[in-house]
Amino acid sequence: MDIPPKLQRHIDWIKTRECGPSAEPPPRLDRTVLYKTYLLGLDLHRCRLRYADLRYSLLSKANLEYADLAYANLEEAQLDEARLVMANLAGANLRYVNAISANFQYSRLSKANLDGTDLAFADLGNTVLTEANLRETHLYGANLHRSKLVGADLRGADLRKTNLYCAILIQANLAGARLPSPTMLLLAWWNKLPDDITVQLMRLDASAHPEGIAAFNRWSRGGLCPYESCQFQRVANFREQRELWSPGPPPTIIEACKMVLDHCCPGWDK
Repeated sequence: MDIPPKLQRHIDWIKTRECGPSAEPPPRLDRTVLYKTYLLGLDLHRCRLRYADLRYSLLSKANLEYADLAYANLEEAQLDEARLVMANLAGANLRYVNAISANFQYSRLSKANLDGTDLAFADLGNTVLTEANLRETHLYGANLHRSKLVGADLRGADLRKTNLYCAILIQANLAGARLPSPTMLLLAWWNKLPDDITVQLMRLDASAHPEGIAAFNRWSRGGLCPYESCQFQRVANFREQRELWSPGPPPTIIEACKMVLDHCCPGWDK
């Protein structure tokens, strides 16, 4: 295939570069126009393409690890199975991109536009998606483990079967979203909650512990965390407070999920 001359400079740099502090940096390709360019499977790791025009380009299976694509326009590009680990996509336009099974681990997508993007089965573990636009985004089966979604717009997004373990969803807009199970939502990271919700979630955790209330009573008196040596993991992830512990009837899973979402993601049920 014919490789655009500017990209060829980067490919030549990959072949000849030396490692270490004195290594020559990659060539700057900021604002390069690569509209409808065929880049299938290319090795473009560490490529510097800030503000570049990559609309409708074919980047399936491309290696964009550590690439700087901040504010780039990738609207309707093909990124399925692409590798974007540690890439900088802050402020980028990824509207209607096909990114099925793409690997975005540890990438920066803060304030990126992912409206209508297909991220089914994509790996977004540990990504920064703060204030990103994820409206109508297809995230079915995606991995969002420990991702930061503070203030993200997820209205109408498909989050079914998504892994949200320890993801931060505080102040995310979930109105009209298709959500995963309440048990999965409770396993996101909800940090410090109001005292009344904290008490209810601790009671829920106690109800799922093999030793029940007895283990939590010992903990409240200065003992080890009840789940530290437990065979099972806890039901919800939040900042527990032993000084608030008091035995009582636990909420149901759905009651607990609703009280957390009502506080952290108001309007989620609209």
